[in-house]
Amino acid sequence: MMMFRFFIKKLCGPAFQHPSSRNPTFRCICCFSTSITEGTIPKPPSAVEFNYVGFSSEETLRASKPLNESTLPQQPELILGFLKRSGFDDIQIKNLVSRHPKWLLLDEETLQPKFKALQDLGFSGPDLAGFIIANPFGIFRDFEHNLLPKIEFWIDLLGSFEALIKLLKNNRRFLKRSLEKTIIPNVMMLRECGIPDIRIRSVVKHRPSFILQKPDRFKTLAAHVEKMGVPRSSGMFFWALSSLQSTSVARFNARLKLMKSLGWSKEDFNTAFCKNPLFLTPSLKVMKEKMEFLVNEVGCEPSYVANHPVLLSLSLEKRLIPRHWVLQMLKLRGLGNRKSLTTVMCCSDKKFINDFVLCHLKEIPELLGICSIGRKKKDGLDVLVQKLSVLA
Repeated sequence: MMMFRFFIKKLCGPAFQHPSSRNPTFRCICCFSTSITEGTIPKPPSAVEFNYVGFSSEETLRASKPLNESTLPQQPELILGFLKRSGFDDIQIKNLVSRHPKWLLLDEETLQPKFKALQDLGFSGPDLAGFIIANPFGIFRDFEHNLLPKIEFWIDLLGSFEALIKLLKNNRRFLKRSLEKTIIPNVMMLRECGIPDIRIRSVVKHRPSFILQKPDRFKTLAAHVEKMGVPRSSGMFFWALSSLQSTSVARFNARLKLMKSLGWSKEDFNTAFCKNPLFLTPSLKVMKEKMEFLVNEVGCEPSYVANHPVLLSLSLEKRLIPRHWVLQMLKLRGLGNRKSLTTVMCCSDKKFINDFVLCHLKEIPELLGICSIGRKKKDGLDVLVQKLSVLA
């Protein structure tokens, strides 16, 4: 109801009055509901009606009084008809007009070429309506030199119109960022670091905030990454930059403090970051549990984990614990393993089962049960074990 009153107030204000308001004999009543009969509201002789589905009878009655003293275009139903022909449904029209009454004062001649330009780029039906509702002011503010170039830029960077639509559905403010001041400088910096567009495209799709940050912050993060020992020419530079972008200073310092308490030096921390920046992603609790397991249960030196930080990115319950138990059982039976811990932990489920389980099932049938610990059936390992057992 408050939104409707806001709509009426705006519509009646002098900033939105149509030129025909200079004619004192012209008055207009808007009939917003088809449920109101022809004699319900007294109308001036020269009133113009248009139907707008979505408001209740009560809202319509309340709206009629202030509108009796206002003016509208002589045929506002024409713009509503144009919106419907362009793919808007009644709910979308209600949404647009309620929030932005100025649209009722427009005409098809003004909107048609702009809608046509959007349709030529790929927008149609619900996609066009959703885009207009999310960017209503972009149609008026330098459309040809602002909004269109942005759309064309993102289609080119993302690789397809469909990718842009998917991105816009979850990020309505995406097109509000300046290409010249924010987006292009960030993209150019990434390209100068040797990061290919296909990787930039991937991170924009999954983490758009990465490319939307201010260029000054971007440069600060890049300098921090280099200071930690990751050169711009490194293949890890992008992942290091991405990891720091999603990690606040407080969060970063908390992880440094934790790993120091667990036996790492500052150099160990930088070494791990250079080799696998994403090890910072898990929570402090998870990082602590993994580190304590690797050091106290598996027997790794803290420096070994620092030099093989991928271990901290593996699941404790689904990967580290079950595979460690398998290795321990093989060791107890005198069936030692010559491969490194990192190799064993990082290989695929299929290879692990082939190399460490199936070939020892006759001596240790319990290995099958150990492999399934911590996993749900949907993980597929049970099925994989059964299939490979038959093949063996």
